[in-house]
Amino acid sequence: MLPLSYTQIQHVFTTIKSRSQQIVTNYFFNTQENLFLYYQDSDACIFLQKQNDFYRLYFIGSEQAYIEYLLQTLTIPFRVILENVTTNQALSLSTWHYETTYVRLAKTLRLSSDSTMDSSRYVATLQAEHLLRLLCRDFNKYFDYLPSVAALQRRIDSKHVLCITRENKLALGDISQSILGYLVFIPKGKSAYLNFIANYGGKTSLLTLWNVFYTCLSKFRIGSLHLWCNIHNQKAMRMYTKESFMPSGLQNIIYSKNLFAKKICFWTPYVACLPSDIHSLSPLYSINLYLRNTGGGGQLPFLNILFDIYYSIKSIVFCIVSHCVIVVLFCFLFYFIIAYVFFP
Repeated sequence: MLPLSYTQIQHVFTTIKSRSQQIVTNYFFNTQENLFLYYQDSDACIFLQKQNDFYRLYFIGSEQAYIEYLLQTLTIPFRVILENVTTNQALSLSTWHYETTYVRLAKTLRLSSDSTMDSSRYVATLQAEHLLRLLCRDFNKYFDYLPSVAALQRRIDSKHVLCITRENKLALGDISQSILGYLVFIPKGKSAYLNFIANYGGKTSLLTLWNVFYTCLSKFRIGSLHLWCNIHNQKAMRMYTKESFMPSGLQNIIYSKNLFAKKICFWTPYVACLPSDIHSLSPLYSINLYLRNTGGGGQLPFLNILFDIYYSIKSIVFCIVSHCVIVVLFCFLFYFIIAYVFFP
């Protein structure tokens, strides 16, 4: 199956919108590569974007209730991330695992041309591969949209990557030992997006990094700045509050399926036929997925029912056995305490 083209996705938007006054979607044409159709009918479309070891799920529909129904009932047997950018209304997805929420923060900048700081000395000259290794270490590959080496190299070449190092220069040895902090931003018109920021040094290196950044933005004639921050990263939230960032009202609620499963199949159209009750796995559990080649894509509902019954019984038995073991251990502990206290 070939990836979807921009024209095909635009056609889906147009077709659904012609039947409804509104569009419910989490796809804003921000990415157009490796998108494959997973489900489509007259009222909705679901497509996936292939990443290294997981998929991002995007949807287009006329009603939120119908999108929720599809996401609840469709069999999705692989590692998937689902994001929903909204102002206040979250998706109702009981069969998905809630991961976290990112909030959009923004601030207005004062343009200044009288800065005496030479920001050019802090423009990163390191190789993209080295910086990507730091990004992979410091950020979450599922939620933070780590760039490719090529995209990162374009940022470096465009002087959109700032770096604080010991003695303000890159060491020739281990680069991770020389960097005290780095920052990646994306200017667009009179606004800029703060993509990544990390600080390994103390307060001094962080303040220097911010001051250099503001100087660069002033030279680009940038008047506003925005970013997305994980609400569970309280240290970062406090830092942005000190820098006078304010919530803009948008939030990105992130859900997942099978994120911690150790054995996961990769999706091929009309190949996967698996039980549907494998959502919300914790890191303590692993699952085995059974694949069956269906030839032309036909499903065997009876086998799916048997799989569902098997895994349901297995879960119930495991729960009962676990509780019995806990009760037995508690009884033994209680017996030894009584024996020790009253019959020394």
